[in-house]
Amino acid sequence: MSSGISKRPAARGIDVREQINQGFVRSELGSAADAKADSVYQSAEVSPALLRRHASAAELNYMAAISCFLRALPSIKDTRSLRLIKTEVNRLLRRLEGMRALLREADRLDAINNGNPVALEPWERIDYCPEEGFDWQHLVQEFDDDLEDAFNKLSLDDNADGSDQAGPVHDKRPLVDQSAMFQPGTPVEVKMRNGSWEPAEVVSLDRNTYNVRFPDNAEEQGVAEERVRARQVQDERVVDSLEHSEHLQRMEVMSEIIESERQYNLDLQNLDEHFIRVLRNPSHWGGQKDGSETWFSQRTLDEEEGKQVFANMPDIIEMNRSFLSALEAAFAKMECDQSLATVFLDFAPRFKLYSEYIVQFEESQRLIAKFRKERSGFESADKLAAALNVPPLAELMKKPVNRIKTYMSQLQRLNERTPAAHQSFDATKSAIVEFRKVQIFMAQAIHVRENQAQLHHIEASFSPSLKLASPSRFFIHRGQLARIEDRNGKDRLIFLFNDLVICAKASRWLAPGSLREKGRLQLGSYGAAPDFGPHAFFVSERPSGNRWVLVASNFEEKELWFSKLKMCSCDPAGRLAVRPTPRVASPVSPGTPVSTLRGQVGGAASPVAPPPPPPPALPAGWVELTDSRSGRRYYFNSAIQKTQWERPTA
Repeated sequence: MSSGISKRPAARGIDVREQINQGFVRSELGSAADAKADSVYQSAEVSPALLRRHASAAELNYMAAISCFLRALPSIKDTRSLRLIKTEVNRLLRRLEGMRALLREADRLDAINNGNPVALEPWERIDYCPEEGFDWQHLVQEFDDDLEDAFNKLSLDDNADGSDQAGPVHDKRPLVDQSAMFQPGTPVEVKMRNGSWEPAEVVSLDRNTYNVRFPDNAEEQGVAEERVRARQVQDERVVDSLEHSEHLQRMEVMSEIIESERQYNLDLQNLDEHFIRVLRNPSHWGGQKDGSETWFSQRTLDEEEGKQVFANMPDIIEMNRSFLSALEAAFAKMECDQSLATVFLDFAPRFKLYSEYIVQFEESQRLIAKFRKERSGFESADKLAAALNVPPLAELMKKPVNRIKTYMSQLQRLNERTPAAHQSFDATKSAIVEFRKVQIFMAQAIHVRENQAQLHHIEASFSPSLKLASPSRFFIHRGQLARIEDRNGKDRLIFLFNDLVICAKASRWLAPGSLREKGRLQLGSYGAAPDFGPHAFFVSERPSGNRWVLVASNFEEKELWFSKLKMCSCDPAGRLAVRPTPRVASPVSPGTPVSTLRGQVGGAASPVAPPPPPPPALPAGWVELTDSRSGRRYYFNSAIQKTQWERPTA
């Protein structure tokens, strides 16, 4: 730190050097927003909304920059640094007043054309930036009371001793004492006609003007004093390099976060005002207004249909409005990088509101497509919105779906520009962790949405259509299996849900691909069914005990079904409640007698009985075989050409 700036216990725990650094950062951000506001105002058609947005951003940053400089002002002892700060404050006060004028102009234009862009002639545009020497005393009351002394110091005529001419009070003298000017050889910055500041060097003084030389050796004579300032980036007595300042990068990211949130809130406001309120207006259900047909007689949505289409969007809009207000309030403070992360932390649990909207999104789009064909109110709302340059309904409704991902990206960018030693590092990390939890919660909600769509698709594949969709029901697997019916195996299409098994058959009499239900079980338990072959298993219903025996085509397919059955649940809360029945440890070989397996496979509550003694050998001429279709064992005697299911005895 330069000896020119004394260090004192700074307000809010920030030293003087950091205050000045933050002041220049906020000044740069304000100038960027200022330039955008001016560009909007000078365009052929002026958008009041854009003008207000950029002017508000510039106003916010100018206020913060002035506060930073004024807090540091009493501790600055170096004359050059003091002159630089006072010149900058003078400029910021003028620009602040100019932004206030642009905000009033935005309100005027808003009233002229109901918020739509307005074409202005050059003579209709105001000269919004005041001249030097304007009365800024009315601005003092908008700053903290503890800055009054700093404002008083600005008001003093420091040129009485010929040492300074930088305060907001306009100096009417035609000449200045050259001892207060930059001396030959001093590196400075010169303001060019396009508004940019270019590095230069003072060559000589000519009364109260400068002769300067630029890096390309070009010289300019008679440069007015107000166009010359100290080279900020290279003057280490005042600030560190702004071009590579980590603090500037953090501030830029936070400024982008707030700008993004403002645009998002504007989209939500358009969705609310031009679609939700319009389409849910009870007047749209019919009737006349003032005895004549009007657009308000168009048939749109009743209260219940409005909830089905827009879900809890009104709650999301209100929550995001509060979130934006909290971000703007935090950004206005000097410790904004700490406070901004705190705002994200505080609001993270509330963003779970989005889950209901996301789960219902696909269904709401389907309903909108259906209602558009039936009700002309949607077309009328679209035309009105388009006339006001409002994005279409489909575009606005998609924005909340990906918003959590946007917040996560913004926090990660902020974390990348925050060094580990910075006071806000831990808070930013914690905010990322909390929003990752919200992101996981959203992913689960999306999974629910996709599952519900799959359930609806399965419902439609049956004739007559089934009612399967339920918040607690999940589709798990489907496949072709043989179901043992009346001691015979019949090919069936089996649908497995977390709490339900449905058996289906393709219909020859209905449309291609249509299915007929052949039975269902409320899943209670499952296990191997070795009596019907090594690839057979059963599923049973609870509490009735009804049981189906199903046969897979091979061992791998059977194991696949067992792995899917382990995912099932008969608990409405979705917990994994189904437990497999005890299974034989060793695989069943085709030649193993059925009786050796009895008592080893059964319900979960059945005790495991000791194996009985092996059965007697088959009579001469009999062999044991396995039915390839059902998996059951049968017996064949080639001598007498006899086949039977029962085991023969001597």
